[in-house]
Amino acid sequence: MSAYGPARTCHQFAIKTGQFETKYFRPIHRRNVLGFRLQTAFVTGYGGIEPAPNNRFYTGGDDSIRGFDIRTVSPIAFVPVTSNTSVSFNDPNQLSGTGQPVTRTIGVPLLSYTIVYPGGDTQIIGNVEYRIPLAGPVSMSLFFDGGVNGILRRSQLKLDADGFNQLQTTFPNVSISNSLQLAPGSNFAPRTSTGVEFIVQLPIVQAPFRVYWAFNPTLYSHVVTAPSNAFYLSDTFKNSLPPGVYDLQIAPYLDDLLKTPQTVYFNERRSTFKFSVSRTF
Repeated sequence: MSAYGPARTCHQFAIKTGQFETKYFRPIHRRNVLGFRLQTAFVTGYGGIEPAPNNRFYTGGDDSIRGFDIRTVSPIAFVPVTSNTSVSFNDPNQLSGTGQPVTRTIGVPLLSYTIVYPGGDTQIIGNVEYRIPLAGPVSMSLFFDGGVNGILRRSQLKLDADGFNQLQTTFPNVSISNSLQLAPGSNFAPRTSTGVEFIVQLPIVQAPFRVYWAFNPTLYSHVVTAPSNAFYLSDTFKNSLPPGVYDLQIAPYLDDLLKTPQTVYFNERRSTFKFSVSRTF
């Protein structure tokens, strides 16, 4: 069970957004043009409501930072989830017909963390292009894109209250935060992309077809490791087990589970080659 997300019906969401965009073009050397664009955006909830994930920002793609895949630039967060893991042990108090200890299995509540991409509430994107007409409908652009996407209001990235209370009840021995933890360095991690693109203005559909190659000087490439797992067995249950079973059989198995939290090798590509029917701005 995941504790992430507000447990409210859709009509209860109230979202406030602020967006700003400006463009500037300056002729250079006859027909060449130097173009600039600046985009900023901010989203927040009010009245005690948090923005849902689909209302948040995910940057990347040919309309923002060209060298990155569409909607892949987001802070990285960890969501606590609970599940039952089966643990088997040999019970010396119960013997089979051959005189061997009977194997028993118990369910142990396990707390682990899932890596998610919640999107940002604030993004800033800047684009610079030097556009050069070549022949007829064909032109070339040298470009540089850069931007950040992050979470400014961490208080609006909380766990569902009912799910959080259930986690605390299931794991009274663990300190659990009701706000999502963020992977180090992933919040407002800058991305930059530069390259060259060729554009053909299609005469029939009146749309620009382009191919471009992009090189990404600034990446977020890290091994992202979630917080350590945890489990809980009450002292009453431990004492109900045969002597030595918990310390010698159950605890070592559970300790191994604690050593293997979820890990994601987050490696963004250094360069890419793409085509699309659009312009960045």
